[in-house]
Amino acid sequence: MERPGSVVKELVENSIDVGAKRIRVSIWDGGKSRIVVEDDGGGISFEDLPLAVAQHATSKLSTTEDLNSIITLGYRGEAIASIASVSKLEIRSRTENEAGGLIRLNEGRIIEHVETTCPKGTRVQVDDLFHNLPARSKFLKASLSELRRCSIVLRDYALAWPSISFGLSHDGKTLFTTDGNGNKKRVLSQIWGDSPEPKMTQVTSGNLSLECWYQPFPSRGRNEVSAFVNGRAVNDPIIRAAVSNAGKELSGNWALFITINPSLIDVNIHPAKAEIRFRYTGEVFDSVKKASEILSGDPTKLFIYNTKKVDNDNENRPLPKISDRNNLSFSNRVQNLFTRAPSTPEVENYTAKDNNKKSWSFGDDIVDITEANQVDNEPDVKFISQMNSGYLIFENSSSIVIMDPHAAHERIMFEKIMNESTEGVRSQALITPEPLQPTLTIQVQEQEKELCSVGFSFKDENGLYVTGIPLLLGSTFSPLSLLRATLAVWEDSGNERKLDEQLMVRWAEIACKSSVKLTNKLHPDEALELWSKLHSCKQPYSCPHGRPTVLEMEFTEIAKHFGRN
Repeated sequence: MERPGSVVKELVENSIDVGAKRIRVSIWDGGKSRIVVEDDGGGISFEDLPLAVAQHATSKLSTTEDLNSIITLGYRGEAIASIASVSKLEIRSRTENEAGGLIRLNEGRIIEHVETTCPKGTRVQVDDLFHNLPARSKFLKASLSELRRCSIVLRDYALAWPSISFGLSHDGKTLFTTDGNGNKKRVLSQIWGDSPEPKMTQVTSGNLSLECWYQPFPSRGRNEVSAFVNGRAVNDPIIRAAVSNAGKELSGNWALFITINPSLIDVNIHPAKAEIRFRYTGEVFDSVKKASEILSGDPTKLFIYNTKKVDNDNENRPLPKISDRNNLSFSNRVQNLFTRAPSTPEVENYTAKDNNKKSWSFGDDIVDITEANQVDNEPDVKFISQMNSGYLIFENSSSIVIMDPHAAHERIMFEKIMNESTEGVRSQALITPEPLQPTLTIQVQEQEKELCSVGFSFKDENGLYVTGIPLLLGSTFSPLSLLRATLAVWEDSGNERKLDEQLMVRWAEIACKSSVKLTNKLHPDEALELWSKLHSCKQPYSCPHGRPTVLEMEFTEIAKHFGRN
């Protein structure tokens, strides 16, 4: 028993194993002062109550051979005894057509065992968790942090067992319920939300079958993964690696339900039963790979990272001669964060002097073309054409320059957001408040004060809504993607409550989502404005992920190549 979430996990698993159709979890003070788990399962007879709290006693195994094919979530007979040893424990239980019983323990010692009136099923109450272990209790997190861990446990089992009705309340307030009608998609919508609509596919690979649900995030980000093997929630490294591999192209919410013959896995390798061992690990990778290919709609696009090494050696890359490169610094994270910009006709041989357009909508940034600043040493730059491959060709007085418009626009958007960080963050009210899913609500409540300090605002009206987000000019954000990104930064940094450069970098990466694609056809006005804004950047040599923005070929080198010098 490490924390309240561990207690909730063990008690909920016991309720599932006895065939409960309704499970309610009530906690107070994040579970530190009280945890109550009630179910309508088969119950425990009065005579068996002392045995139920004894160490190594279990009703889920009959012979030693059962250990080779475990079909229940619990089997060791250690959970109740362990919980009782670090708390004040009370169990009320009744089987069908029998009298109910009550047993109370304090620090593992039975202090009362009597008959009592109670409904069919079992009610377990845990008070003052770790009151006799101050060394452990002092390392517990704040109440809302512990509540979030408990909610993740219940969320996972609500997904794995949709035919069971689950409920969670904290300090008397209901936070999460499911109706137990067996509709897995409905449970997912309560946890993930309805937009965008989750996708589902089923795959069979060797000895296992996989049901995979996936909901894309509005922008690139970490994967949120819930994995289950034969109804058991696991955080297994093999499954994490498989999803991480697929998640390079498909980032978002994942729920994987693996069904396999129990004799082909070992669930007894981790103290909390959080990891399992597969006899055939390759089948896990194969099934997740097939599922992700189906969900992506482009089987040839995925898993290129297994065979193609990304070149991160910047010294071997041709760099432009725009200005001094002494302070060049690259980030080598290669991501694809962006959406398409509107297509416009290609026009060749267009110069800055021909530009009579008053303004142009460039990505999400409305610019005044007539006042566009040109680089002092490049007054006569000409836009020649856009290649079929998407690259832009410019000519100045001394060279031909080929530009990657996507990388260039990324750099422009990135520096725009980073420059705004020095001016502080302002808030932008949303016209339509966005509702938050139950699990996201708990994360926000845990860090609401810090989120408000950086520009978010919320209201609680029969559920929590985000009503405002940080105002970052020139960028259009999905409120929920920005909120998730902000929460992820704090979690990755050990929940340090400060607005630092790391947070602004994450926001800037989301802002890059509005950058043009290499496949977009740009109007000459857009191409020239892109040139101008790139030359105004502090570091125009590369995008934030390390890719060069331009390649310059001097006329002298071209002449030398053709033997004309």
